[in-house]
Amino acid sequence: MPRPYAIGSDALIAGLMAPTTNWGQLMAAKDQQLQQQTYATQLSEQELLEEQQAAAQIAAFKQKIRSLPLERPDKVRVSKWLKGQESANAERLAKEYQGNLSQFMAAEGPAWMEQTLGALEQSDEYTTGVHNLEQITLAKEAMRKGENLIGQVVTENGKQRYIPATNQLQEYYKGRLPKFDFNGSYKDDDSLLKHFGEKYPTGVLPYEKVAVTEDDKLNYLMSTDKPEVAMDKYLRKYQNTKVYYKTKSLDEYQDYINKQQDQRMQVEDHRTKRTLDGLRIQGAQLGNELKRAKISKLSESGDGADGSGAYLRRMIPQSQTQPGTTYDPSGNKVLRHAGYDLNAFGGKATGKVSFNALDILDKQSADALGNLLGAEKVPVSKTNPTGWRGGKVLEGIVAKNGFNAVDLAGTKHEIVHVDPRIYTNPREFNQNGAPISSNGPMGFVKVKVKFADNSEAKKAGLVEGMFSSATRMGAGAYDKDSREVEIYTPIGNIYKNAALNRYLSNQDAGTKVTNDFMNPYALGIDDDE
Repeated sequence: MPRPYAIGSDALIAGLMAPTTNWGQLMAAKDQQLQQQTYATQLSEQELLEEQQAAAQIAAFKQKIRSLPLERPDKVRVSKWLKGQESANAERLAKEYQGNLSQFMAAEGPAWMEQTLGALEQSDEYTTGVHNLEQITLAKEAMRKGENLIGQVVTENGKQRYIPATNQLQEYYKGRLPKFDFNGSYKDDDSLLKHFGEKYPTGVLPYEKVAVTEDDKLNYLMSTDKPEVAMDKYLRKYQNTKVYYKTKSLDEYQDYINKQQDQRMQVEDHRTKRTLDGLRIQGAQLGNELKRAKISKLSESGDGADGSGAYLRRMIPQSQTQPGTTYDPSGNKVLRHAGYDLNAFGGKATGKVSFNALDILDKQSADALGNLLGAEKVPVSKTNPTGWRGGKVLEGIVAKNGFNAVDLAGTKHEIVHVDPRIYTNPREFNQNGAPISSNGPMGFVKVKVKFADNSEAKKAGLVEGMFSSATRMGAGAYDKDSREVEIYTPIGNIYKNAALNRYLSNQDAGTKVTNDFMNPYALGIDDDE
């Protein structure tokens, strides 16, 4: 209501100007003035109280709006919206109610508050704030569980850029991002690292360190997770980050290299063996031709007074049995170049095999037998400590460890000792001591050969492995320090060995003859030729 105008002033002036003798009238006027002033004062205090109450009511309404359960950035935006509403209402309040809040609240306060709340609920500030509150609550709960929030991929200047959800939250709380969206969450794992860390790369050696391609990383994630989770994992952890396939250790790599080298050596050995087999066949053919030519020549000149093999025929009855060796009957043991089967020695029943030794009884016999094998007896010197030079054998018998045939073709070796006797198989003689074959028994010369190195002995089957350990055949027979082994090498049927018979017949007659013929079964083909 309009503030009443204070009355009684004129009466007070009139009273003061009246004659002072009328004290009754004066006192009455004074009492009336005091009553009017008291009424005016009481009325002013009531209006002030009503104004204060209206202001408090409006302030409480505003505080209620500002205290809505929103995140701080949205509360700030709602407060700005509310100030806009106050500015629009201030002009009408001043014009229609002369700024009287109590009159305004009495007239339209409830309607105004309801209208303001309705407008607030429809505002972008409020609806966005409610959305943000819900989304951030979900995000905080996911983070509390230790989950990763799925970020966002935006396109800027034609290029895609990944924004982590935590960065978006920071931008929101700084007031730079009006709206936050929760795109989901997931428990992180290292399944990609485990998958490729247990898988060797294709097309390359497993010892090479190979990085997984970007496409392979993304394709794997897409095959194991939802698309949005897979993309977030890739962009968050693995994009342009080196991830490697499984590799083998350096020790395994070295083992692999060693095996590769061994395999190449085996291939090379096989190739060399085939080449030598071809040369050996050619040598055998050549040897047979030489043998036929020499026998023909010798038959023209004769091989001694008693005819073919006369000297050796006389020496046969003087042969002595030498100690045998334990015989292992398993397998078909053949001297393949001479075509001689070691089973001809027998021994399966008794387990023992022996040689008959034919003593030639000649100081030069070792020289002659060595010459048959291409070896030359020379003075002992620093360069020739063994007294022998040159000489090779194709094959022979290692008498220890089971009477084994050993093939020396293609190996680098030389003869370092020649026994002066000829050895024969006693089973090639009848009960009367005569040879069963008209060509005479197979003759053997006991020689000691020395290999160029242990790898050559390995080719002959005497050692094996990286450390040149003796094989079953080489145990106790081959000395890897001296690289020497003692073997019995065949020189053919002794009656038909024209070169040997001619030499011995002349020796028997007292004529020294230098042997210039080679046994075709021991040509000693040089690998380097």
